[in-house]
Amino acid sequence: MRVAMGRLFWKFFLGFWIALVTVAGSVAAGVWLARWFDLIPVSASEARRAEVVLSVTNGLLAANDLHALTRVAELFKRADKSPPYLLDAQGHDLLGRTLDPQLVAKVLASPEQTDMKLGSEGLGLIQHTPTGAGQTITVFMPAAMLRSAGKSLDRTPPPVWIPVLVTLLISTLFATFAAWHVSHRIHTLQAAFRRLADGQLDTRVPMPQGRRHRRRRGPANDDEMDQLGADFNRMAQQLQLLVGAQQRLLHDVSHELRSPLARMQAAIGLARQQPERMPAMHERVERECMRLDALVGEVLTLARMESTQAQPPRQSIDVVALMAEVCNDARFEARAAHRDLQFSAQGSFVAEVNAELICRAFENVVRNAVKFTREATSVQVTAEASDTALLITVRDRGPGVPEEARTRMFEPFERLGEAGVEGFGLGLTIAKRAIESHGGRIEAHAPEGGGLAVVMRLGASDGL
Repeated sequence: MRVAMGRLFWKFFLGFWIALVTVAGSVAAGVWLARWFDLIPVSASEARRAEVVLSVTNGLLAANDLHALTRVAELFKRADKSPPYLLDAQGHDLLGRTLDPQLVAKVLASPEQTDMKLGSEGLGLIQHTPTGAGQTITVFMPAAMLRSAGKSLDRTPPPVWIPVLVTLLISTLFATFAAWHVSHRIHTLQAAFRRLADGQLDTRVPMPQGRRHRRRRGPANDDEMDQLGADFNRMAQQLQLLVGAQQRLLHDVSHELRSPLARMQAAIGLARQQPERMPAMHERVERECMRLDALVGEVLTLARMESTQAQPPRQSIDVVALMAEVCNDARFEARAAHRDLQFSAQGSFVAEVNAELICRAFENVVRNAVKFTREATSVQVTAEASDTALLITVRDRGPGVPEEARTRMFEPFERLGEAGVEGFGLGLTIAKRAIESHGGRIEAHAPEGGGLAVVMRLGASDGL
């Protein structure tokens, strides 16, 4: 893991470093080319300074005061400035400096140039000034002198390796921090994935307090790494819930299997001790076997519905007509138990469904209502259909379910009825999984007048 993260760090580091050096080099090259071709304009302050220098120089030349010019030149040098060039007719500088002969020839042959907008071809400021001795002195301020804020042209620039070294140092420091920042967050995620793969389902990626506040304002305020960490935490939480539910289901199934097996063992023991009771014990064992078979069937049905494998193919059927058939069968059983069932429907609802699962969901809900409704009462089943949605309500006249238990009643092996009522507590769980697998939802309510109303919705949520 350290080797992999080391490679990732160096990949980020080299990427950031090359990008920074490239940008810095491009900017430096652009500035150098601009200076080389005299593309950098003269600033306002430099223009005013040049005007003052020219005015003073012209005044001293008109008075033919060369001594004063020499003193002014010395003051310029002390201030680390460069005075303008004073060229006589032969091209010699009165202050003893030297210039390129070709440049001197161009300056002497050029007309006066006093415009600060020099352009790319301008030599600089040129002014031919007559002196008191009858000579003409050419006052020349090169363009480079103007753009360098009057610094001496003879001053040696710093070695090129100094700015290069500073650029490389700053780029290296920034690239190191950026690469560490990104690779460290990825390393944290990788470690969290490894712990999760090792079975530590309570693993969470630590999120700094500031990022948690930003997530409260909305995911748009988070960067991709923050969103990835939040998605990992949600995934780990969901896995923890699913595995916990699976473990609880396994525990509940083991508990449910233990009771009929214990009764079967007791019946077999009594049959051995009392051979004359063999027929009765045989019937007892047979009932327990049937109970085990029913329990295994319910568990297998629930396992198939929660499996990630593809569900059986669906077919187009009228769900309202299917509900009517379920109610007809349940009415026969209800009347045999001194109860009744009434079904009313409005319209039809044709949809692509898994008929077996939907029929199983309807049967479980309706038979559960028939089981708990009081004797001499009737279960009311209504179906309201539109083109896009179906609403089915099953209401019984039983003792009802407390509000805090109406959500828990859809969990596996939750039996909220009176003791002695047959069932495994899987019927409503299977109904809930079947309805949700078709994009619907199932809820329980306490209607006025007592009892319990189970509402099942299929289709568009706003259809009814």
